[in-house]
Amino acid sequence: MAPNASCYRSSKAAVNALTVLYSQTLAADLIKVNALAPGRRATNLTPAVRATIPEQLAAMNAGDPAEAAVEAVRLATLPDDGSTGSFISWDGTVVPW
Repeated sequence: MAPNASCYRSSKAAVNALTVLYSQTLAADLIKVNALAPGRRATNLTPAVRATIPEQLAAMNAGDPAEAAVEAVRLATLPDDGSTGSFISWDGTVVPW
């Protein structure tokens, strides 16, 4: 396991737990709470990373942030019977926890 993997995995578990907790807490108010997993995205940080580890970044296949933004908008505009307490990938598939 990578040296920082336990920190990363712990923070992901915390986000998942909070997603479920808030989705249950806010359900009576018809507020949906879902977590979006955007995947690897090419951001302003990317050029700095690319300069130091180009082969790793290329292998990551970092995508356009707009791809994940489409799913974020969809999740923000779910109908009343839409999903809540879910973990959704940038492409709309449900990610098991």
